[in-house]
Amino acid sequence: MNRYRKHAVKICAGVVATAGLLSFPLASSSLALAANAETPVTPTPVPISKGIQNVTRLLPDLKSMSVQYEGPVDGPGVSGDMVSFVTASKAANAATNNRAIFDSQTGNLLVLELQPAEEKGQTGKLSDEMVKTKAASFLYGLHPYGKMYEASSVTRQDGTSVVRFVRKHNQIALSDPYDCLVTVDATGRIVGFQTFSGAMYETIDPKGMPSAQRVMSYATAMQRYTESKPLELVYLVEDQLQPAAAVENEKIQAPLKAHLVYAVKGGIVKGSHTGSALDAMTGKTMSTADDQAKTLSITGKGNYATLKSEAEVKAFAKDITGVDLGKLPLTDFSYDRGDGKKAQVYLWGSFDKEIADEEKPFHLGQFPSDVKADSKLHILVEVDEKTGKLIRMVKNDGTEPRKQTDKARDLKAAVSWIERLLPAGAQQFRIYDAGTTEMSRWIADPLKEGVPVYRKGQFTEDGAFVIAVNPVNGSILELTAEPYDQVTYPERKKAVTEQAALSALLKAYPLELSYVKIWSKAERATEATEPAPEWKLAYDLSFRQSRAHCFCGGEEKVDTTVYIDALTGKVVVDE
Repeated sequence: MNRYRKHAVKICAGVVATAGLLSFPLASSSLALAANAETPVTPTPVPISKGIQNVTRLLPDLKSMSVQYEGPVDGPGVSGDMVSFVTASKAANAATNNRAIFDSQTGNLLVLELQPAEEKGQTGKLSDEMVKTKAASFLYGLHPYGKMYEASSVTRQDGTSVVRFVRKHNQIALSDPYDCLVTVDATGRIVGFQTFSGAMYETIDPKGMPSAQRVMSYATAMQRYTESKPLELVYLVEDQLQPAAAVENEKIQAPLKAHLVYAVKGGIVKGSHTGSALDAMTGKTMSTADDQAKTLSITGKGNYATLKSEAEVKAFAKDITGVDLGKLPLTDFSYDRGDGKKAQVYLWGSFDKEIADEEKPFHLGQFPSDVKADSKLHILVEVDEKTGKLIRMVKNDGTEPRKQTDKARDLKAAVSWIERLLPAGAQQFRIYDAGTTEMSRWIADPLKEGVPVYRKGQFTEDGAFVIAVNPVNGSILELTAEPYDQVTYPERKKAVTEQAALSALLKAYPLELSYVKIWSKAERATEATEPAPEWKLAYDLSFRQSRAHCFCGGEEKVDTTVYIDALTGKVVVDE
C-alpha cells in the first residue's frame, strides 16, 4: 500500500470516528469516547462508514478488529479514502497489513489488502473452481454490477490465489481496465480486491454497445493484423551505468549494454486498447498516432565534441549564445551525478547573494533587483568532468519568447549544432519536433544499422539530443546531450525475423474480440463537460494488465510491458 500517496491526517487508532466526533470499535453498536481525549480525531465520512459496513457484512472476521481512518490517498488507478483494520494486539501500534480504500463520494470499495493466514503447505488444496466460487461469492455480494463479471483465470502467487474477473456484454469481454482481481488465501479467506479506477461500478448503457453481428472473422482479423506490421525493432540501452570494472582505475569501466527487442507499436497499457488493436468492423488500426519523424544523416564536425578546459567551454558558450561573456560573473563547481560520474558546471550571470552555488541552476532567469536590464542573462554549460562531453546548455533571460515560429529554420539550426557536437563521421538520426507552433523542441535519437536507439524508460520528450529554439530569431535556448558512445550492441543480423517474433506474441496472447471505450481528442481536452465515449468492437491482444499503471510522469517512447527478445524470440512480460 506504500505505492499510494497518503495525505497527512491525525486520527485515533483502533476506532472508527463518526461525524459527531464520537468513536466506536467496529464490532460494537454502542458509541464510546475516543481512547485518548487529547488526541484529535478525524471523523470518518459517512460514505466511507457505509463502505466499511458493506465489507464487514461480506467478511465477518473483520468485525473483531477496530478501524482506523487514514484519510485521502491518491495513486495509480485509485483515488479515495483509506482505512486500516487493527487487531487488539496491534492497537498500541498502528502498523498493520490490513487496509482498504473506498471511493470518497460513494463508499464503494476500490482496494482491499488483508494479511493472508499463515497456513504453510495449504496452497494447492483448494482447486481453481473452489477458489473461483469463493471469489465470485464476494464479488457478487459487493455490488449488483458484480454479477456482470465472469471468472477467467486463477494465478497462484505467494501462497494465495488471484482470480481475475472479466466484465462481459453479450458474452464479449470489455477491455482489461474493467477487470477486477479478487485474492483468496490458502484457507479460502478473501484477502484482496482491486478494481482499476473504480471501473467495476461504472453504469454502461447497453444501447451504446455495437452488435457483433457484422464483425470480421477471426481469420480475416489475423490476416489484417499481420499486414499492419504491429512490431518495431529497437535497441534499448540500460538506464543505469554498470559498476566500474576496477574502482582503482578510472580508465576501466564496464560499458552500457543495449538489448535488441521487438516492441508493440503504440504500446500495451497506456489506453483502453493496445497500439496494435484493430477495429473489428473495418480492420483498420485503431491507434491514431501520427509519426512525423524524419531520418537524417548528420556528419559530425567535432568542433565541440569535447570541452575539457574552461577556455573550450567559454568558446562554446560564446558561439552558441552570441554573448560577450566577459561582462557576466562566472560561477563554477562540480557535483556527483549519482551514476558514478561527476559533472562540471559553468554558470554566467548574477544571482542573489544568499543563493549557494549548487542551488543557482534552480534559479535561472531570476535576477537581483539591482541588476541592469542589459545584464539580465544566465548561461549554463554543464559537461562531464572526465570526458568533457556536453551534458546541457541553457540560455535564460527571464522571458518566455512566443510567436509563430519557422520550423524549417529551427530544424536547420538544431542540426547545425548536432554537427558541431558530434565527432567526425556520418551518423543517422531519427528527428521529430515535440514543441508547439510557437516553440520548436527538436528531439534526435540515433539509428544503429537502421534500428532506433532509445534509453529504457525514456520519455517521448527526451532523446540523445534535445534542442529548444528561440521562435524570434532561431537561436538556441536549451540543448541537452546524452550520447550513446559507450554502449555495446548485439548484432542486428542475429535477431529473429519479424514474422517469427509476431508468431511468438500471438501464441502467447492470441487476438480476442473485446469492447473498448474510445474518447475523441476534442472531448478529452474539454474538462467542463463529461465526455461522451464511444464503444467499439476491437480485435486486440489478449494480454490483460494485473496492476494499475501511472501515466502522470510522461509517456515512454517504448512500452516494455510486453515485448519479444529479438535474440531468443521469447515473449517477455515486464509489468
